[in-house]
Amino acid sequence: DKGDPTILFDRSQYSPFARLAESADSARLGAKQQLARDHVLLGSLIAQDSTAGRVTDVVRFDTELHSRGLELQHIYSRTFVSVQSGISASTVDERNEFGLTAQPTTTENLWHRQLSLYSYAHFNPTAALTVTAGVSLDKLDTIRGSEELNPKLGLIWKRTPRSTRSR
Repeated sequence: DKGDPTILFDRSQYSPFARLAESADSARLGAKQQLARDHVLLGSLIAQDSTAGRVTDVVRFDTELHSRGLELQHIYSRTFVSVQSGISASTVDERNEFGLTAQPTTTENLWHRQLSLYSYAHFNPTAALTVTAGVSLDKLDTIRGSEELNPKLGLIWKRTPRSTRSR
């Protein structure tokens, strides 16, 4: 179930002296509050800290990553329609050190902040069809910061025994 090792393994990219060490710690806290029969409020807080390093006989690379995320979502749900609206915020701080094994390393500090507001409506005109329409506004604070308005329109069709024929 992992594929054909003779195809996936490239011996020219392998070094018996290369070592990769990874470590990650993460925590997630979630909460749900049923506000009314048709209204649910969900909250999620996620934190992850990880480190990774690779040393060969020539090159050294170490990375440290700290990420945090918070999301609050309201769901309104009826028989033929549901609406998901929310806000999410995330932050990622990354430090990379790289260079030749016998030389001082170069340090690179990267960061990413994102704030998103969104609302999506899901309509079910039939049991087999869902129509989704919505919009999100994303504000990215990175080296190239941006603000984007992202519309969404989609159709999901679920196969039913009537619409599927076996041969």
